[in-house]
Amino acid sequence: MDSDKKTFQSQVSIASLDTGIDLSHPFPKGKIAEEDCYDFVEGRAGITDLAGHGTHTASLLLKTAPRAKIYGAKVFKSWNADNDMAQRLADVSLGLLNTITPIVDGV
Repeated sequence: MDSDKKTFQSQVSIASLDTGIDLSHPFPKGKIAEEDCYDFVEGRAGITDLAGHGTHTASLLLKTAPRAKIYGAKVFKSWNADNDMAQRLADVSLGLLNTITPIVDGV
């Protein structure tokens, strides 16, 4: 098999920490469970992606690993430096901790 055509065939778990994921987008639709996602920027369930970057990233992850279980965490409002660095680091830390925990617990 050509190296550019390799994909992961087994079930893998991936934590996606980004600007969120548009769960209605055609590519990730039905492949990412909303209950596996959380918005750490707003402190609520759901991860609406207003920037589009997280949706693009999740689509690339699913293209590479089509059987992956994606745990999404919205940790950035956008890729602009609007919010202060300390808050962004706190959101990333919470997102990482809370997406990794179910992955590790499930192993």
